[in-house]
This record gives sequence, C-alpha cells and structure tokens, in this order.
Amino acid sequence: MNAATVRFGDGYELQCIAAVVIGGTSLFGGRGTLPGTVLGVLFLATVHNGINLLGVSPFLATFAIGALLLFSATIDIAANLTRRT
Repeated sequence: MNAATVRFGDGYELQCIAAVVIGGTSLFGGRGTLPGTVLGVLFLATVHNGINLLGVSPFLATFAIGALLLFSATIDIAANLTRRT
C-alpha cells in the first residue's frame, strides 16, 4: 500500500491551543512551561473523558473545551491587568 493520509490530526487545533493556554501560556505573548502544558493536557483529557463517560454529545465536548479556553483567556487578561496597576 505505502499510502498515508495528509489529514491526520485535523480538528485537534482547538484542543492543542486550549491545553497550552490552560497550562499557563498567555495567548498574548510570553512564556509557558512544559510542566504547565502537560498539566493542561492532562486536565483536558480528564474533562474530555468525563464528558464521554457521562454520555454527552461529542459536539458539546468541543463546546466545553472552547468554554474552558475562553475562561482561561479571561483569567489571563485579568491577571495581566492587575499586574500593570
């Protein structure tokens, strides 16, 4: 066969960005840490697994990951604003 698919990994962009942001890396520049990113990945995997075990629709799992990303970004913005003042 010697064939490969070029679409392997499509659709994981949101999960990757969410894991890094939940792990502590700012969306607006800055540095993150590897342990923080690993913790973000583990947290997202736990949330995704919990959603699957509850029998919730996979589409709502994507919504939950997006909501966690927005929450993490909001916390980051609030932390940056308090540091500046």
